[in-house]
Amino acid sequence: MLVTITTPNIINAINLSREKAYQRQVKLIEEAAERWAVDNMQQVSSKEYITVTELKEAGYLNKNELKNPKTKNDMGGCVFIKKENNYKYEYSNTCQQ
Repeated sequence: MLVTITTPNIINAINLSREKAYQRQVKLIEEAAERWAVDNMQQVSSKEYITVTELKEAGYLNKNELKNPKTKNDMGGCVFIKKENNYKYEYSNTCQQ
């Protein structure tokens, strides 16, 4: 009986932990895109997004540390560069808007 009561709570705690870890990874990727943009300002105006692969290849992200905590697969996708009053960087697991 104790198992049937605690199992859903444990599963929820694990899922919440994975979601928080995923959000930390997303923030890491977005911050890397922002650092890239500062260093490459002349390219930013002509790009809609930068891929996670480009950020890895340019040294802004560690190739070995970007695993999706939910799936354990490498994180890919893009960071879209929104040009409003200030630049805004939004991660997406795909490169399509």
